[in-house]
Amino acid sequence: MTSEENQNDTALDNSKQPDDGSCAEDDMFSDQDYEEFTFVQDMTCNMNDMAGIPDSWILLHSQSTMDVFKNKKLLKNVCDAKKALSLHCDSGIATVNKAGDLPGYGKVWFYEDGVANKLSLNNVKKHSM
Repeated sequence: MTSEENQNDTALDNSKQPDDGSCAEDDMFSDQDYEEFTFVQDMTCNMNDMAGIPDSWILLHSQSTMDVFKNKKLLKNVCDAKKALSLHCDSGIATVNKAGDLPGYGKVWFYEDGVANKLSLNNVKKHSM
């Protein structure tokens, strides 16, 4: 094989690439890439009708070190924790003394006065290993 033929074999075939800058379907993620966790929000949200983050949302928080939920309806077995958590946030330090089970995930802290339901990105990565 000549070096010119080798270059042609390894070069991208531009005729198969979309012209609109989007990725070809074959280059996208497969179903196997999504086997561990899937976060789905199946609702319409009009932020003009409400202030803050809807109670049904679960946020994946990249700066958090703890999993903390404010919506008790998303949890099972909410009870007093053996030890309290000192939660440091923008508004100061809060004491969290309840925990519950998030179905399909595991134990999370429950703090009814929180601003959102948050999963720590670092903890989610640990759960997926």
